[in-house]
Amino acid sequence: RIINLNMSAERSQLSEPLLNSSTQNTNDAETKLGESPPDFWSKINVFSKISFWWTMPLLRLGKKRPLKDEDMWPVRPEDDTELQVDTLKAHWLQEEQKDGNGNYPVIWAIYKSYYSKLLWMGFFDGIAAALPFVSPLAIQGIGFYLQDDSSPTYVGLAW
Repeated sequence: RIINLNMSAERSQLSEPLLNSSTQNTNDAETKLGESPPDFWSKINVFSKISFWWTMPLLRLGKKRPLKDEDMWPVRPEDDTELQVDTLKAHWLQEEQKDGNGNYPVIWAIYKSYYSKLLWMGFFDGIAAALPFVSPLAIQGIGFYLQDDSSPTYVGLAW
């Protein structure tokens, strides 16, 4: 039940590369993706974010050769692990001090740290779950509209 949120000692172990030197058979003269500008994430447009088109340079490079750590783009500042751990730790300690006896469930600290992201994710997940049921009804409504010549135009536009 005890959770250690002080992960500074473990962070050094998490930075090992995925490919060791024996599996890297590429030389440094090969194509390199290059450094991304510090404002890389702010320059990506909405279409690119939705379609994941911004990953294409990295995917092309990965097709040519195994990717290295220096090929990857930096993590968005708001997604940085240290920031996320600090946020969770602050909510955890705040609620644990309120409780006093140390029996505070960790799920509430997670909820308080990320509730806005969880609500948006739940909203879009609800839409994705409803679409398979709504789509046949919409197709049926369009079919009824097309069969009935006396239907007003707004009914067809509504479907």
